[in-house]
Amino acid sequence: MAIRKKKKVLNIVTPEVLPPRPMLKHNRYAKGAEQFSLDTVCIKESIGTTKHLYNAPEGDGVVARRLRRYVLTLSRYEIPNQARHAKRWGFMPTTLDSASRIVANCLHKHAYGDDPSTDTTNTKGLADSLSQDAPTTLAMIKACAYIGTEAFDELLGQITNRDVSKSLKSVRDWVVDTYFHRHDRLTQIRYGINGEYVSDRRYALQSYRYLCEKIERELEETGRDLDRQGEEQQRREPEGRTVRSDSSLCNQWEPLIVSKPLLELNHTGKMGRRTIATNTGRQPHNISRLITDPDKRIFKRKTKALGGVVVVDASGSMSLSQEELQRIMRSSAGCTVIMYSSDSPAREPYPNVWVLARNGRQVRHIPDRPGGNGVDAPALLYSVQFRKHSWTPIVWISDGQVTGKRDSRSAALDADIRRISARHNIVRVENCEEAVRLLTKLQGRSL
Repeated sequence: MAIRKKKKVLNIVTPEVLPPRPMLKHNRYAKGAEQFSLDTVCIKESIGTTKHLYNAPEGDGVVARRLRRYVLTLSRYEIPNQARHAKRWGFMPTTLDSASRIVANCLHKHAYGDDPSTDTTNTKGLADSLSQDAPTTLAMIKACAYIGTEAFDELLGQITNRDVSKSLKSVRDWVVDTYFHRHDRLTQIRYGINGEYVSDRRYALQSYRYLCEKIERELEETGRDLDRQGEEQQRREPEGRTVRSDSSLCNQWEPLIVSKPLLELNHTGKMGRRTIATNTGRQPHNISRLITDPDKRIFKRKTKALGGVVVVDASGSMSLSQEELQRIMRSSAGCTVIMYSSDSPAREPYPNVWVLARNGRQVRHIPDRPGGNGVDAPALLYSVQFRKHSWTPIVWISDGQVTGKRDSRSAALDADIRRISARHNIVRVENCEEAVRLLTKLQGRSL
């Protein structure tokens, strides 16, 4: 007689088993994508009558159960209609998402006695971004989403920028010690956000609003302090500064002498921004997605700029005029712009690389240049450090005729250029007209 094996039942709990929330129209959920990190698990609330989506893993593993419990917590205490509240309160949607996750972190730990970031979070990439001289406000707000977990303490230990680390620690201390513990706001959110009375829900939303206000105000002050320190450092820096070349390069290049002139004018723009479809918004733009798109993304929004890098070869063979360089600067608004041209031999205090624009600022007048090459490969390697991400575009405006010391050419110089371009995905264009067309194209979409 054959023995029938009992079928194993997966431990799957959906938010639909919980009582309905007064602030949501319905309590129907559908399974979305499999996500296995704390950053990616989420609840996507529908605006109309379609089901909400919960993105969480299945299975009986410890990590899967931990993330499902975290999604259950988010489904109960996350701010509904975040886009609407963000617009009404004047905050970024990222700030409201971080505030919701801070509350979920603390309540998850209180309910289950388990840290949600254990084996579910990797903070190395975010720490590298926050260790830069002037990290973005969005990166700091993203870091605040880990408050209440052990991953936040690990993140603070990895950040080398002391000002950023001090600012994030200040936000953490205020939220946990003062706002949640002393003023008992966490209890007010816990019992008020889904309360029976409108007044209880209003007080809970007000607590969220104060939390978002503290996060943005503290981090904006830190950003202004970092920008002010950068401007003061630029004023104190000497006109010329020698930078050691990469040891992997051949010894036929001139030494790099960098100049960082005072950036007096605004240099903002939208390079790398593109339009994407979304399921939230005010005015529909593509009604056909109601049929073709399972997520019903009939609205659109602009993404954040990529913040590209433009490297300009200003040697004599390029014959670039001041007007052409200004056109390139205008086309690459919002990016870091670097120009290079060297004497032979290069010597102090005469620079051969100039940072013409960075962090939304640019020079008033483009400096004179000697007209030679000499530092093509070192200048390209120097530009890599200004990329915000590995996919940030680097546009090299050059005719490809590179020379080294004493204006000489060799196969080793060309090999260095090919290796650097392939490794760092550098796109070369021949002239100003081609550069302007490419940079204008990047205003709408990335490479």
